[in-house]
Amino acid sequence: MTLGQHIRKERQGIGVSGREMARRVGISAAYLCDIEYNRRLPSLLVLRRIGKIIDVEYGCNHGPCRRCGKPWPKS
Repeated sequence: MTLGQHIRKERQGIGVSGREMARRVGISAAYLCDIEYNRRLPSLLVLRRIGKIIDVEYGCNHGPCRRCGKPWPKS
């Protein structure tokens, strides 16, 4: 499962629309869509904001980070 797939699954699991999630995070719906479909990687700040909403802790040790470049773990 990719990071984008994971975010989408968790967002849908809590019943939040893409537009609502984007509004809460402070990004455009198009940007969130690109993240969920793995066309763009979010910044660490955006990733942490998403994580707070879906109750998942993301960071250098938990997913792809632009600082360290560690990949999202496959499951």
